[in-house]
Amino acid sequence: MAAHSRFTDDIWCTPAPSEPQVSVRKIDELRNEIFLQGYQGEFQQALFQAEEMK
Repeated sequence: MAAHSRFTDDIWCTPAPSEPQVSVRKIDELRNEIFLQGYQGEFQQALFQAEEMK
């Protein structure tokens, strides 16, 4: 089961049975993968604003 720490932005999870280990990536790396093209700046700004509103 995956868990998320909102204090450190680390993500913990258990590997699938067929995988020897889980690749660990930080939230910034995941954001960059999601927002690769076009409206990257606009979407990232909206995401940062949403995080600040938590």
